[in-house]
Amino acid sequence: MDLQGTIVHDSFERRELFLYLPPSYFAGARRFPVVYVHDRGEVFDPAAGRALEELERMFAAGVPEELLLVGIGTDDRVDDYSPWYHPSLTGRYHDFGGKGGAYIDFIADRLKPYIDGKYRTLPEAKHTGLIGESLGGLVSLYAAYLRPETFGKIGATSSSLWYPGFIDYIRAHPLPQPRPDIYIDVGSLEGSRKTNIQKEMVPRTKEAYAILSQNSAPGNRLTFVLDEGADHSLECFVRRFPGALGWLFAPETEPEPQAQSQPQHV
Repeated sequence: MDLQGTIVHDSFERRELFLYLPPSYFAGARRFPVVYVHDRGEVFDPAAGRALEELERMFAAGVPEELLLVGIGTDDRVDDYSPWYHPSLTGRYHDFGGKGGAYIDFIADRLKPYIDGKYRTLPEAKHTGLIGESLGGLVSLYAAYLRPETFGKIGATSSSLWYPGFIDYIRAHPLPQPRPDIYIDVGSLEGSRKTNIQKEMVPRTKEAYAILSQNSAPGNRLTFVLDEGADHSLECFVRRFPGALGWLFAPETEPEPQAQSQPQHV
């Protein structure tokens, strides 16, 4: 399948931006919802898989509506995507720098105005998503607490919810209302080969979902997907990316009863 949309390379404040403009972008003056994607948008890069092809099939079917995607580059994801300082777990990487709050503010206060000014976007929070995988999923969920007025759609794919102190943080800090729509997923095999705290990947993700469910109010949208047999790999992240956006940007309907937000198997 040939892409109907357009790939654009841009940059802002020395960060590489990898954008996808949807098929109808150049057909008129229409404005589009925007999804900011960590790790330079590797999950929708055609070099990594067919996520954009699947998204365009979904656009053609009307769910979700066409989206503009902004992949944000990073030179140091260990610093950018960690919520607070913590020593390295293995020595393979340097200590977690805890610059996640500053990174989220960068997107909300500087990058987003640049994108909204240069491209035809719908700037309101309900039309603005933030999504990532692994540490990128962690910092996306952190943004739900720090900047819910900016990001109304949060995607946390295979998130590093083992991060020391994060479960305690979400237990102690209920999300403000109205809160973002939140999509969470994890592969059933994630962490199975680890011997440190990362082995808690699946149970801590389930615990985070349970806490968020308990703190929900009527009208809150929250879902959890357990991907049976999936490990912590780019291939799995790419495969689940279109479905995550399909859920987050589904047409507005009557609010689902919270009891229906149960773990799903894909």
